[in-house]
Amino acid sequence: AAELSHLFALLYTRRWPVVEVTGTVESPDFRRVSTPATDAGRLRGGVSLNQRLQAGLSTTFGVVHSRPLGGDGAEETTLRLSLAHRSPRGYTLNALISPTFTEGEVFWRGGLFVRFGSEERNLNTTVSYDLVQASAAVQVSNVPSQAFRELQWAADYRRSAGIEDEVHAVGGTVRYEMYRASAQARPEFFLRTAGQDEARMTGQFSTGLVWAGTTLAVTRPIRDSFAIFVPRPEVEGHRILLRPGAGAPSAELAGRAAVVPDLASWRGTTVRVDGAYLPEGLSVGNRDVSFFPGYRSGYRVIVGSAASVYVVGRIVDATTGEPVALEAGEVVPEDDAAPREMFFTNREGRFEIAELRPGRYFIQLLGRPEVELEFDIPDDISGRYELGDVILLEEENP
Repeated sequence: AAELSHLFALLYTRRWPVVEVTGTVESPDFRRVSTPATDAGRLRGGVSLNQRLQAGLSTTFGVVHSRPLGGDGAEETTLRLSLAHRSPRGYTLNALISPTFTEGEVFWRGGLFVRFGSEERNLNTTVSYDLVQASAAVQVSNVPSQAFRELQWAADYRRSAGIEDEVHAVGGTVRYEMYRASAQARPEFFLRTAGQDEARMTGQFSTGLVWAGTTLAVTRPIRDSFAIFVPRPEVEGHRILLRPGAGAPSAELAGRAAVVPDLASWRGTTVRVDGAYLPEGLSVGNRDVSFFPGYRSGYRVIVGSAASVYVVGRIVDATTGEPVALEAGEVVPEDDAAPREMFFTNREGRFEIAELRPGRYFIQLLGRPEVELEFDIPDDISGRYELGDVILLEEENP
C-alpha cells in the first residue's frame, strides 16, 4: 500500500478550516484488519475539513471514496462527522458518526464518549456507546487528592449485544497504592439473557525486591529502571520525599532505604530530594539528582550531609555598640575539607548559616577584610545553635 496526504492550514486566521487531502493505493495482497479480503486492489481518496470554533469546540467533516482497481469489488463512500468539546466546567464530549454507503446499503460506525466531573472535582463519570458493537458503558470513579496512600475506587457497568445473547456486566475496582506495594480487588457479575450467569472475584497484591550495590530495598513492581536512595545516619529516620521531575512524590525516605521505581530507559530524569520535613540544621545534601539510565538499570544514591547545625547570631561593633547591618560575609571552617558558606546580615545585624557541622569557624566580612571573627560549635550540638552577639573589634593601625 502507498499513501499520500497533504495538509492545508491558514495560520493567521481561525475562520478558515484546516483541509487535509489524502490518497491511498492498495495492492491485492494488502489486507486491512477491519475489512474482508478482496480479489483486487483499491484506490482511495478523500478530503477532510477540521474547524475550531469558540468555547473549546471543534468539528471534523470528511468524505472518502474507494473503488476497486479490478475484480468484482464494489465502490464505497464513507462520511465522517465528529464533534469534540472540552469545557472549563469539567466535562469532555466526543462524538463520531461514520456511515459507509455501498451497493445501496448503509453500514454505520461511530460512537459517543462523555466525561464529566462533580463540582468538588472528586468524582469522574464516563459514558460511552459504540455503534458497531452496540455496546454501552458507564463508569464512576473517585479522584484522589494524592497518588499514594489513598483509596482509589471505580464502579462500572457494561452492556454488549452478541449474536445469541445480551450480556450485562457490573463490577468495580478498589485499589490502594503504597510506596512499597500495590493492592487491588475487583468483583464482577455477568448477567446473560441466555442464562449461565457468572460471578467473579479477582485480587492482586504486588511488591518487589531490588538491590543496587550492597543495598536491598522493598518497592512497588519495577517496570523499567530504578534508583535506591539510602540515608546517612544524620538524616536516618526523618521524612524525606522523593519527587521525580520535582512533581508529586513517588517514594518516601523515612527508614533505611527508599526506591523510585519508575525511571524510563534512555531518557533523562531529575529527582528532587525534598527535605522540607527535616529539623533545622539537617541537610539532604544534593537536592536534585539526575539520571540517564540504560535498559533496566539500577542506581544507589546517598542522601544527607554531615552538616547538622543551623547557626543564628548577631554581629555587633564593639566601638559603637551598634549592629553591623547589611554586610556580606563568608564562614571559613578551620578544616579546609568542609565547604565555605556565604551569609548576609539584616538591619539588626542578625545572620543565619545553615548546613554547618561541629568545629571551629572564622567569619570574614567582605566589607572589612582586615577583621576576622571566630566561633566554635561544640561536638554535642545538633540542630539550631544560638551564637548570641559576636563582637567586632577593629584593629588599630600601628
